[in-house]
Amino acid sequence: MLNSNKTNYRIRAISFMFLSAAMLAAPAGWSAAVAEDGWTKLVSPNDSFGAWRQPTKDWYSAGDAVLDPKNPRRFVGKDGSGVMINGEIGKTTSLCTKRGDFRDVELHVEFMVAKGSNSGIIFHGNYEIQILDSAHVKEPTGGHCGGIYPRAAMKPKYHHIDKGSPPRVNAAKAPGKWQSYDIIFQAARFDKSGKKIANAKFVKVTHNGIVIQENVEVPYACGPNWDRKQSPQGPIIIQGDYGPIAIRNVRVRDWKPGLAKKSNAAPEGFTPLFNGKNFTGWRVNSKVKNMWSIENGVLKSPGLLEQWGADLTTQAEYKDFVLLFDYRMPTWSDSGINFRRLIPKLKNFGRTAQLNLGTGKRMGQLDSLNLMSKEMKKQLGIKKTDMPNIKRTDPKIGDWHTIKMTLTGRTLSAELDGQTIIDKFEYPKGLLATEPAPISLQKHRFLEWGNPPKKNPCPIEFRNIFIKEIKDTKTAAKPGKLNVPPKGFTALFNGKDFTNWNAHPKVREFWSIEDGVLKSPGLLKKWGAGLQTKKHYRDFVLMLEFRMPTISDSGINFRRLIPEIPGFGTQEQFNLRSKGGMGHLESYYFLPKPTAKKHGLKEKEKPHVRHIDPKVGVWHTVKISMKGRTITTVFDGETLLDKFKYHDWMINMEPAPIRLQKHIVVDGDNLGKMNPCPIEYRNIFVKEL
Repeated sequence: MLNSNKTNYRIRAISFMFLSAAMLAAPAGWSAAVAEDGWTKLVSPNDSFGAWRQPTKDWYSAGDAVLDPKNPRRFVGKDGSGVMINGEIGKTTSLCTKRGDFRDVELHVEFMVAKGSNSGIIFHGNYEIQILDSAHVKEPTGGHCGGIYPRAAMKPKYHHIDKGSPPRVNAAKAPGKWQSYDIIFQAARFDKSGKKIANAKFVKVTHNGIVIQENVEVPYACGPNWDRKQSPQGPIIIQGDYGPIAIRNVRVRDWKPGLAKKSNAAPEGFTPLFNGKNFTGWRVNSKVKNMWSIENGVLKSPGLLEQWGADLTTQAEYKDFVLLFDYRMPTWSDSGINFRRLIPKLKNFGRTAQLNLGTGKRMGQLDSLNLMSKEMKKQLGIKKTDMPNIKRTDPKIGDWHTIKMTLTGRTLSAELDGQTIIDKFEYPKGLLATEPAPISLQKHRFLEWGNPPKKNPCPIEFRNIFIKEIKDTKTAAKPGKLNVPPKGFTALFNGKDFTNWNAHPKVREFWSIEDGVLKSPGLLKKWGAGLQTKKHYRDFVLMLEFRMPTISDSGINFRRLIPEIPGFGTQEQFNLRSKGGMGHLESYYFLPKPTAKKHGLKEKEKPHVRHIDPKVGVWHTVKISMKGRTITTVFDGETLLDKFKYHDWMINMEPAPIRLQKHIVVDGDNLGKMNPCPIEYRNIFVKEL
């Protein structure tokens, strides 16, 4: 109760005293039909009053409730049944169940408030989840909607004597809108002598689909007379004396602690990253072993880390995914979830993107952008409008919180405890790589502040870590649809034979077609088995998929070169290589120094691309757009070269064949000894410009 009006406080105080008396007098003999799933309906279209003690006074049944257009502090009831409204002005008795022996229960109730209205769901006459018109409140307290109501005193005037338990977030809706509570309540425990041995607990309170309370013990009764007697059972009460409220679809069932969600059990469609028992699936070095432990299904890292290097990193790599996890910070702390590689090197930051988990309203910050220097932002062309709009929040220390991250391409969304904090933010081009990468749980090195300085070990805990990979439906080939060109493109490979290709004997010796895939696994000692199109192309868009079964080397050749490059060949090549060199334009890479000097070629004028080592054994996509002397290249959705313009002395303007390179055996470099350089292709499409 937040209104300062003394009469209103007196009403609330009298209500609590009355409800406690009602609890003691409530009979336990009422029963109703119990559904197969255990639910008993307390309010339904067929019976609105049968479950409640009489008299219910001004409460009446309706088909729906809407705000009075002339007075938003009143309801208008529509014809029908299934909805209960507490009279015209909302100053009537509270509803109290006939059954008075509820213990551990799960309760579902849907409710609507008028403007300024106040109510509550009270268990055993003692423990209240507040209902209040408070959607407009920025920082809710225990007295707002979703709060566990505080203890209070009447003198010298009505006031709260503790904070109760504020909801994690304000999930309330405006007056006139239907809302829902799903409450799991665990009764207090008493021994045979009647001595209380365990406090009552709100195991979970979900408001409009958002978890707002979890595992909150309630040592005392709520409101005034907070020291009144507690018991192991009692009725369920819905306050009706402090403004119009409507309720519907009220149902209850017994709840057993053993029915709670099993820790680290994945929801449907998700895979657990942490099994609750050991570090299976994670990279574990000596620092990790020293800084992380597993206790009762929880990953814990409470210790003080002097130097970085104890992040807990998955063995598997992920590109597009939905990540779910719970985390808890026992004290003021800092941590984060690291994912995907950053393309530029950021000073004093690291090479992976991070969603920050931090106290002090740092939650949800994207630190690659938040900590980026002005010079780097200017270099990347990042404007103020390119920065993420993050809903600032400061998660409660000591509580468990739930994060949901969704990453597709360069677009990230994030939810905290069911509330969106980042809504489809698209990383600026040139910042976030799109190839798969491990996911890491950060163990932050100590933070130091104060006078004298004090070290904070940044403790962090995780549990229920689940992932669901998102498949790229735009680029991934569907079963049975291999080698079918997109609209506007022509298939260079039909999945069946070498039509459209020059297939001389050496090609047929080293290339085969299996299940719609071009394969060349064999060891080639001398050049001459490249697969070359019959038709010549000048300006085009080429799309294809390739896979290297093991570490390998290959390339895509097109257009002829003007300068002679000894030992290289006559055509330009977009390099495909699993260790160093992926995406290079080999003309510039192998250009003799005298030729470069002759043309005054400077290093900054060359087409530089970042270092990529494509994962072996998986399919990757390449897109090459060539028009005039301008080329754009894309690898797995990431632009490597953006409209790079060849020097006029480098590239020939005449049409030329497109060729898929079969590399000769490699022996002695970083690809290993006697490597046959196996390569596979599929979905090879071209569009002439």
